[in-house]
Amino acid sequence: IRDLRMSRGLGDVYKRQDYIRSYIVTVDPREDGTADITYDIDWQVIDGDATDYLSWVKIGLANSSVDELTPLTDTISDLQYSSDGGSYAKVVFNRRYYAPDVAASNGGESSVHFVFSVHQSHLFTRNDDGTANFNFTPGWFDDLSVGNMQVRWRNYDGFVADNTGMDGDYLTWDFGAMGHGQAANCLLYTSPSP
Repeated sequence: IRDLRMSRGLGDVYKRQDYIRSYIVTVDPREDGTADITYDIDWQVIDGDATDYLSWVKIGLANSSVDELTPLTDTISDLQYSSDGGSYAKVVFNRRYYAPDVAASNGGESSVHFVFSVHQSHLFTRNDDGTANFNFTPGWFDDLSVGNMQVRWRNYDGFVADNTGMDGDYLTWDFGAMGHGQAANCLLYTSPSP
């Protein structure tokens, strides 16, 4: 599966680069092979003037097989599926976010923390031997860098993965800082039944 790249809303013009301080994706598979995927993002506006603000973003999703989108923070005023140019969650914020100097002068804010979840299907490939492969690439940013990127996938008996660690019941992939256009990739498969 593959998440498409992410973009931010500034009308029709993308004039500057922002910074993602933290980007954590948590995957909780269901028994039917679908998954609840939670996106936890800390977004920092870097520059711009009073008319150049952040009011929404599009976050890439694995595919168009989405049947639930749930906002989990009060910073989100609207959350909808968008197929404009790919498969996205369009996240509309309850306020505008400005560059730090503009926010300091107008009493606004320059960073937003937001969390939402989606219920996603068609995430794996079934093999002839009954095993399944998951190839997950969370959305990446062509024009932004990420301070810390982590993927968490709830572990179940039979999962084999290229993860870098464990955190309780979760396999973890700690990618750290990610540059412009750099994508993370997670590989999992189920082991054959004895």
